[in-house]
Amino acid sequence: MTAPARVWEVLRRGVAAGLTLTTAQRHGRPVHLAEGLRGGVHLIREGDGGVVVAPALEIDDVEEINRQQVPGIELDLTLMPIGDPVHGFYTWMPGRELLLMPIEPRPTEALSRLLLGERETITIPAGDVERFETEHLEALTRALPILSADASIRLPRPTTLRPALAVHVDADEHHLTTEWSHPLHLARTARPGTVTASRDLRGR
Repeated sequence: MTAPARVWEVLRRGVAAGLTLTTAQRHGRPVHLAEGLRGGVHLIREGDGGVVVAPALEIDDVEEINRQQVPGIELDLTLMPIGDPVHGFYTWMPGRELLLMPIEPRPTEALSRLLLGERETITIPAGDVERFETEHLEALTRALPILSADASIRLPRPTTLRPALAVHVDADEHHLTTEWSHPLHLARTARPGTVTASRDLRGR
């Protein structure tokens, strides 16, 4: 599905104004705008000591999906990308409602590339893990949200917040948007940070 990133602002305004969203066909299916989708990576420790960097989506905070959960039954969803570079995903719910979900916060170019297509993983061999943690992991955490990490991986520790202004230019649409954020400036620590869980339902 192709759409510029500013489509989310238009949809939010429409929903706030009381508009009902449906698909384009006659007697169209209901369309819902859902917040809470996060994109990032898992850091997974392999049995041989290597580390895998795996792109993933976290849906734990998407209320529309949580309401469909039945204890003991796994919800089978396929999340498909919106935009190129990707800035959101959509899925068909069990009742055939279309669910549109922007990635929050708006993804960086690096994250958008990782989440588009087959979402290939990156493997760091065991012999290179120490150098990866020392020389590259801090830069990785600045560029990509860490959704979960094995407790044995030495994550940098957040220290300070500094405001940053991101400017997004859509040359085709002659449209410019700005977005304030507070990225973490990090310091090395010998102990891992907090580990969180997520569910990756892409392609099931």
